Amino acid sequence: MTFAPDIPDVVPRVIAAANYTPMAARKPTLLILHVTENEPTAPAEAVAGFFAGQPVGGGTSAHVVSGGAGSVQCVPFASIAYSAPGANLQGIHHELVGRVTQTWPQWLDSGVPQEAANVDAAILVWAQLPCVLVGAEDMLAGMQGIGTHWDVTMAQRLAFARGLTSSPFYPRPGHALGTHTDPWTPRGPLPDGQSFDLLAYLGMVQDVLPPDYLRPDPGIERPKTGIGVDT
Repeated sequence: MTFAPDIPDVVPRVIAAANYTPMAARKPTLLILHVTENEPTAPAEAVAGFFAGQPVGGGTSAHVVSGGAGSVQCVPFASIAYSAPGANLQGIHHELVGRVTQTWPQWLDSGVPQEAANVDAAILVWAQLPCVLVGAEDMLAGMQGIGTHWDVTMAQRLAFARGLTSSPFYPRPGHALGTHTDPWTPRGPLPDGQSFDLLAYLGMVQDVLPPDYLRPDPGIERPKTGIGVDT
């Protein structure tokens, strides 16, 4: 399968994944960040090639992969990637090349956050999503914005614990609860700005967006701390 890039000025290269559900139209409500668990120097093309080389009907995928030297689109934004059960239908999924054990300074040294921020700003404009962080409780409430695979995992667990069988985050029969914690180690963000600093990353995305772009209404009551991990 091949397709035209959705944001060619920012991500002109396409390496199509072998596994995704093609759709003519879809309104994503979430932009989900993932970490590839590759060396931070690995090119985005290597991860995209992994998605492209998996057996059809038995693999994973993401919409975009970003490395320090550039990004590659793997799935059309209107189609469904197989990235995070619970948020596949409503998400655009973005893989960042690196490891969850990296400190935030190491992330910055790799160049990946700035490259990814440029991509995410373009994705937000394409999907008309607000530049705001959403955590597990926000996702369950149907809020739109930027979240992480860890937030999706927590939303799944909360939906299951509360018996929210109509929620898209409720596990399908025969499917186990999610276990991914990226972009962090299992205990969440480390202190003193270590690990992946979501607030700093959000600022990088905001710096790329036009000044008059969609912003969250400051009057909205938010049911979480605002850093992507519910307390």
